[in-house]
Amino acid sequence: MAVVPFGGGTSVTGGLVAARDGYAGVVSLDLIRMDQLLGVDPISMTARLQPGMRGPQAEAALAEHGLRLGHYPQSFEFASIGGFAATRSSGQNSAGFGRFDQMVVGLRVATPIGELVVGSSPANAAGPDLRQLVLGSEGTFGVITEITVRVRTIAAETAYEAWRFESFIDGQAAMRHLAQNQILPTIIRLSDEAETALSARHMLAYGLPLSTDGRTWIQQEEVPFHEFSSDYVWIYHPWMQYAATALSFAVLGESTSSARLPFALAGVACILLLYRLARRSQPDPGVARLAAILLALFVPTILLARQCRYYAISAALTLLVLDSYLSLGSARQWSVPCFVLSSVLLFHTEYAAFFPVMAAVAAHALLFQRHSGLWKNLLPALALIVLLILPLSLIHISEPTRPY
Repeated sequence: MAVVPFGGGTSVTGGLVAARDGYAGVVSLDLIRMDQLLGVDPISMTARLQPGMRGPQAEAALAEHGLRLGHYPQSFEFASIGGFAATRSSGQNSAGFGRFDQMVVGLRVATPIGELVVGSSPANAAGPDLRQLVLGSEGTFGVITEITVRVRTIAAETAYEAWRFESFIDGQAAMRHLAQNQILPTIIRLSDEAETALSARHMLAYGLPLSTDGRTWIQQEEVPFHEFSSDYVWIYHPWMQYAATALSFAVLGESTSSARLPFALAGVACILLLYRLARRSQPDPGVARLAAILLALFVPTILLARQCRYYAISAALTLLVLDSYLSLGSARQWSVPCFVLSSVLLFHTEYAAFFPVMAAVAAHALLFQRHSGLWKNLLPALALIVLLILPLSLIHISEPTRPY
């Protein structure tokens, strides 16, 4: 009879596949109810944990003693302590704290021929290290029933800093220097502005991402208008920046230049739209030209327009929303569809910008356009916008995660 230990179920290496392979049957052994902190040794700075504790449970239990484990793989919310050991897990803090196998002091394992206890003290120089036989074994030699790990005191203060390098190669060299000289911080990550573009290529094959698969670091909080539900399913996320890059990839091929092109065009659109808005309020065209020139020469404009993120697109759509709103009182037939379309697209680009813009439009209309003909177009336009975005705001997606 084959026995497959099951903890959090987040393994991606096939260790949980119920393959019989000549056995009479397969039993899935669920360890999730073995979820207790068995003891803490404040002198040796170790803790004994049962294998079914999930990452957040372990951190909460240790926090009551002023301690932390500090292991945060991408599956942290759901993965178990036993799974950390059985898969030789690493996480975003591993640069400073080390991989999970480096945190393990001792293990208790139930095997087909009896119980195996390996490791008994924080450090030992006698004989072979049998812990390595169990760590990373994914349940092939037995079931981990208890883990003793190194713990740390909770830091009184945490500092985050960001540094900019002239190129990705320079950033790599800096990280290599830190690693070679053993001065790595707890967390270190190197990204470039085209990182978002790497996600876009998957849209060509799989379509719009509907839920998170744990590969992206996210802040998961239950707050209004947040994209995660109470069980941490990714129920909604702005997609315009991904769609723009995917479309550019489909037409021009996958390259850094084609990834940046839609955002550069959005930056140009910002300059043109600002000129148009300035001409509305200033009779002197020179003022409008000056405003457009200053925006074009503004360093953040240049930097943000070359990044494959939502900045340039959301800025352009914001200006387009304002321009079309100011045209609602005219006889121009395009004003209502343009206002609705740009507002909905702004919501799908960055809803943190959408709500303040809509609030500003409503406040302006109430204060300064109360008796104008603008309202006959504004009210149906707002109603249509709500109808278009509300279903996506409330939907709870429960289907399995798509590859992304």
